[in-house]
Amino acid sequence: MTERRESPAPSRCPWIMFQGWRNLLFYSWPVAPAALARLLPSGIPVDEFQGSGWVSLVPFTMRDLHLRFLPPIPGTGTFGEVNLRTYVRVRGEPGVFFFSIDAASWLGALVARLVFHLPFFQAGIRMDEAGGEFRFTSVRRQRAGSQPAELRASWRPRGALRTPTPGSLEHFLLERYASFGPGPNGELYRGPLLHSDWQVQDAEAELSVSSLVTAAGLPPPAGAVSHFSPGVDTHVCPVQRVPAG
Repeated sequence: MTERRESPAPSRCPWIMFQGWRNLLFYSWPVAPAALARLLPSGIPVDEFQGSGWVSLVPFTMRDLHLRFLPPIPGTGTFGEVNLRTYVRVRGEPGVFFFSIDAASWLGALVARLVFHLPFFQAGIRMDEAGGEFRFTSVRRQRAGSQPAELRASWRPRGALRTPTPGSLEHFLLERYASFGPGPNGELYRGPLLHSDWQVQDAEAELSVSSLVTAAGLPPPAGAVSHFSPGVDTHVCPVQRVPAG
């Protein structure tokens, strides 16, 4: 299932962690590339779709997170999460850059920061589903002097499931298999992922609170499009340092 990728899947990657991503909303809106570039580290260029950069809020449920060869630790493997990300292209490879990842798991946040160099924050998160509608609330646990970072959203999937078509906006937003970010000393790292192609639907979505976005230095969402996916099983590979030059 790699024919839809712009770069080869890391088929020989020795994955080290399993993550089940379930009931995801991709709430995405255009942002001027220059505005995004000011927020990205050196060496991580903005990727554009029809001349615009894009940002997405992605709330979902994480299920059965565990290290390879080990079962989930009781009470820690399933929790709510929301990431705020943009789309980048490093040396020709499409990927994502995370402004923040809020999770209702202290263990997940600790591992992600120390092992994967990702900007994780602990948050109080609740996700409910009734009658085909999902409701999601995330409130970041505040540090002294930090800005509020909260998300309240609801969404309802519509229509039939489909695989994103190459060249479409949904393909640009979803079919990405690496994250890029700075290490503790400013070096650039790539985090490969292994999972099947996305299956998505259109969605009706509403944000009632989105201070999580402005806390990252981004303007409030405007002109958003929404997609829903029931999810994928994901294998996370060790991060790789990107050679300089």
